[in-house]
Amino acid sequence: MKELSPIVFDKLTYERELHDFEQLLNTHISLSESKHILPFFKENKQISAQVASFLPMFLQIDQIGFEFDIFGDFKCDLIVGNSQKHTYCFIEFEDASENSIFIKKNTKYQPEFAPRFEHGYSQIVDWFYKLRYTSSRQLEERFGTHHIDYSGLLIIGRDSYLSQAENRRLAWRHQHLIVDSKRIHIITFDELLASLKAQPPRF
Repeated sequence: MKELSPIVFDKLTYERELHDFEQLLNTHISLSESKHILPFFKENKQISAQVASFLPMFLQIDQIGFEFDIFGDFKCDLIVGNSQKHTYCFIEFEDASENSIFIKKNTKYQPEFAPRFEHGYSQIVDWFYKLRYTSSRQLEERFGTHHIDYSGLLIIGRDSYLSQAENRRLAWRHQHLIVDSKRIHIITFDELLASLKAQPPRF
């Protein structure tokens, strides 16, 4: 079982990791989840702690965990949270390739949402299901409280692979699909970099 660990802000380390993340995106047009993405974020904890910082509920982050066990049935790639306010974001990373979000089929005019996207999205739905029906006693044991406020975040794909029409479809899905009264947030790796560069870290 992977546990949550405390994390303290280190400005110099964070700035170096942010620079390295930008270099990673500039060096590789496509990114593999297993080869590039997961190894990078596991090795760079300061930037990992900030991936959900664009969400208003995360004004301060003091906990982080990788390959976090969700009560025995599921596992998320990354979890970040605030132990005082009991707010947590469960994060799924997927590939950043041409066919990560949409896939074009010769028999259809419009591209379909790709299997990779649907896989990542469905995993978060399953996490919400498990958290919804987890007992207050189990939550108390894992998070120190019988109730947590949580959200889901899928990070997938690159901006350069999306047309304007595909961007609109992705934005509509993000804005209008609600799971158990919660929105599953979806951003590309380029959007993640832009959000990190646009705002100060939240520690």
